[in-house]
Amino acid sequence: MKTTRLIFIFLSLFLGNAALASECGSPVTIDSVNKLSGSVTLGDLTAKFGESCQGDGPVSWYKSAPGKQIWFYWKKTTPATSAGNKSNPVLMATEVNADDQDEQKIIWPKEYVGKEMTAILLNDYGPQKNK
Repeated sequence: MKTTRLIFIFLSLFLGNAALASECGSPVTIDSVNKLSGSVTLGDLTAKFGESCQGDGPVSWYKSAPGKQIWFYWKKTTPATSAGNKSNPVLMATEVNADDQDEQKIIWPKEYVGKEMTAILLNDYGPQKNK
């Protein structure tokens, strides 16, 4: 099992599962995401791009190019919050292959582009702890 998949499982268990919506969110381009600046919240994304789709765990996503999605990972908050909380801060955005969610690359913020996604998630969420 790939490390990315383990992270998704951990995040889903940590923050709870939510079903993916079949139709939600307007298409978003990588260029429009790259124009985001400073600290961004889910409310900012909604104001700019419309309602997002809810992923499993701390992820909101939008459609992108054919066969692609853009996922916005939320920063860890204490206590854990839901997608309904528009004040959730965004950690990073990735472009995702809709047919293989292990194929992701960071597209925002600029300081994370080209870095290892797993390391960034572990830095924000901490290592998985067995209960």
